[in-house]
Amino acid sequence: MKSVLSRATSASAAVLLLLASAATAHAEWNKGLEAYKKRDWAAAVKEFEEVTKTNPNYAGGYYMLGVSQRAAGQVSPAIASLRKAVELDGSQSSYKIALGQALLQADQDQAAYDLLKPLNPSAMDASHRSSYAVVFGQAATKTNRPDEAVAILSAQVRADAKNGDLHQALGVAYNASGDDGKAYSAFATAFELDPKNQVSGSNAVRSGILAARRASGEADKARYYTGAAQVAERLATSSPTFDHTLLAGEALLGAKQYDKAQGWLEKAKAQQPNNALVYLYLAQ
Repeated sequence: MKSVLSRATSASAAVLLLLASAATAHAEWNKGLEAYKKRDWAAAVKEFEEVTKTNPNYAGGYYMLGVSQRAAGQVSPAIASLRKAVELDGSQSSYKIALGQALLQADQDQAAYDLLKPLNPSAMDASHRSSYAVVFGQAATKTNRPDEAVAILSAQVRADAKNGDLHQALGVAYNASGDDGKAYSAFATAFELDPKNQVSGSNAVRSGILAARRASGEADKARYYTGAAQVAERLATSSPTFDHTLLAGEALLGAKQYDKAQGWLEKAKAQQPNNALVYLYLAQ
């Protein structure tokens, strides 16, 4: 009888221990999610590390740990965590997309391309397709496959036309393929969708100026210069850095709006009085 009671007591203790462990993991998971939502990356990393310790075979724990580590700038640990998530559950496209992002951040562009290339966007959840297109597009562009990037990004843009990240990535792909006109259009759309994205704005101006210089017809030349000038003025007005004011002056000169061009170039001159390029533009 004593032996039976002993075994029963041991079993009960094991069950209680298991339940306590599950409750602890659940509490750590919730704390981790709260910290992640608050962008408290250090706290999120700490909580999700505990989740993976108490649940070493739970892919979701490694995924959240990995994205938290990446957000905290811990790129190498993030790659390791996300690889573990993919290893435990390779059916989740979101895990592979996140791993691809981390690999790109670590300049492991070929590894990111090899990971993402086999995925089929039409087979994944619709909410993941734009993220996949952006990350795969970046990987393809960085590994000298801009045509592949253009193909997937332009297809996804048609399905998600108001996604500025898609247009930005498409602009980079067009730029890499040597099509300045289409790059300008994509960057300009990205900037229109998100005027705070100064990278898209400056890329639009530079691509527009290049497209204008390479245009064979005067009408196309004027169209690109005028469009680039409009973007440049918006960019320089919202963020009047030296580079932006100089870009505005350059684009407006090309558009033959000389009074406006001089105004921006005078501002650039005030910002950097000894910059030779400013004086070169002012002399035109």
